[in-house]
Amino acid sequence: MISANSGLEKPRWIYFAGMGAVLLPVIAIRILALELPLERDEGEFALMGQLMLNGVTPYQEAFGQKLPGIYAAYAAIISIFGENCSGIHLGLLSINLITILLIYLIARELFGFRVAACAAASYALLSAHQTVLGLTAHATHFVVMFAAGGIVVLLKAFKREKLLLYFLSGLLFGFGFLMKQPGLLFGICGAILLLLNPETRRSTFLGEFLLFVSGFLIPYVFVCIWLYANG
Repeated sequence: MISANSGLEKPRWIYFAGMGAVLLPVIAIRILALELPLERDEGEFALMGQLMLNGVTPYQEAFGQKLPGIYAAYAAIISIFGENCSGIHLGLLSINLITILLIYLIARELFGFRVAACAAASYALLSAHQTVLGLTAHATHFVVMFAAGGIVVLLKAFKREKLLLYFLSGLLFGFGFLMKQPGLLFGICGAILLLLNPETRRSTFLGEFLLFVSGFLIPYVFVCIWLYANG
């Protein structure tokens, strides 16, 4: 018997074509914006990143209110893409593309490829909007990338039941926190997902939860020790 909805079923390529129709213009806009002058926060992060590349510990010669993860991220971007506006915005483009992929993977795992294509296209479009300063490499972009990565790994951990994945998930959430303090909320969200997961076995839950929390705390503890050791 033919289902009444079978005629409404669209082939996969239509959804992927729609996603591409959104992604390509957004990428083109970001490429055209590579030469934009650095915004206030970008200038702060770039300066701190330069100092780190020159061997200066964060907060010794310049001070900022962010945790030093974003400064380390800028140092990496500058060393890879170049010490100029184009290099920093090319790094932002790379971060954005990675996040789009992670959003796609999360949605595909939870809802299937159709929703995943729509979610990825929606994030690509909204993350470039002026109202969220989408064309500037704010710390928010880095927080979302690490948080999305943490969710992807946590979902894999639920399916594969490998303890290492819980630790890696916590580690990614921890790096998100180092990018900007509100990233802490994503880590709390990950812990809540772990607590509420209906497939979690009570016999292994404590170990999984402790590994997740340990992974989350390690980046921050390492930074505290590093800063203390450098005065």
